[in-house]
Formats: sequence, structure tokens, C-alpha cells
Amino acid sequence: MVTPEDSILSLLQRPVSKSEATFVANMFIDHPDKIPELIDYIKFNDLKITMRASWILGTLWEIEPQLLRNHQYTLVQIVLSTESDSVRRNLLRIIETMPLPDEFLGSLFDICLKWTKSEQFAIAVRAFSMQVLYRICCLEPDLTSEVMEQINLITEFGSPGLKHRSKKLLIDLSKIKKKIE
Repeated sequence: MVTPEDSILSLLQRPVSKSEATFVANMFIDHPDKIPELIDYIKFNDLKITMRASWILGTLWEIEPQLLRNHQYTLVQIVLSTESDSVRRNLLRIIETMPLPDEFLGSLFDICLKWTKSEQFAIAVRAFSMQVLYRICCLEPDLTSEVMEQINLITEFGSPGLKHRSKKLLIDLSKIKKKIE
């Protein structure tokens, strides 16, 4: 049984099920001052620890998103620098729905376009990246044509899930494009 007295590291070393991730995330609701320590573990050298920390953050975002809003800059910086697809997936799931910091729009656009185009990245990373690109296009409509061009390729050659997501996004992007024409 997990208790609030357990260290964050000891919690992250345990196998994490969805119910335990929810339980641990709820602990951070009661102790939001500990969230920076959890975020620091995403930069840890142990891949299991980083993945579990990012998963718990994603779960926390689902339950109480406002607790992570003050950490959005750090989360974006981590997603831009991590080598882990698991961490990318978990953090992009958060970033795709949080306010996008203006100073990171260019970097996020470039990296998400790269991840969307490349089959070497996990399908979930590519799907969340497409959603971030859509959100950037909502803020910067002049980028819409470039994003649509790349997403069109996915509708032809992507996995079934990516094809479905890309078709929906193309409809939404075409609405943005019509507004600027």
C-alpha cells in the first residue's frame, strides 16, 4: 500500500497500474508543493523512472490540470529535449491541451512537424504532435498550408489511427485556411 510518507522515488520504483497512478496523482493534489520534485524525475537517468513520472504527471493533468499550468514552460522544455518516446507521449498529451507559451511556438512547431513526418517515432507521439500543430495553426494561421501538406501524406501512408486523426485535423485545418484566404 502506498502512503504519503513514501518518497517520490520509492513510488516511482514500484510497478504502476492505472489505479495506482491515479492514487499517486491524487497524493500530489494534496501536496502540490511536491510537483516540481516529480517533474525533476522526468530528467532522471533511469528510463523506467522517467516514464513513470511522466505517466503520473499525465494522470494528474487528467484529474486537476490547473496544478500543472505553472509548470508548462518546464514541461515544454523537457518534451523538446527528451530522447524517450514514452516521455514525449505523456508530455505531449498534456501540452496538446494546455495553453501554448508564445516563446516556444517555433520550437514546438519544428519538433512536432519532425515527429509527425517521421515513422521512427511512436504512433501516439505522431498523433499528439499533429494535435499540437493544429493548436499552433490556430494561433499562427499562416502555418496551416505547411501542416496540411504534411498531414495529407499521413492520410495516404499512416496507420489506421493516424489516418483517422489526420482526416479530422485536415477538416479543422481547412476551416482555418478558409478564414485567412
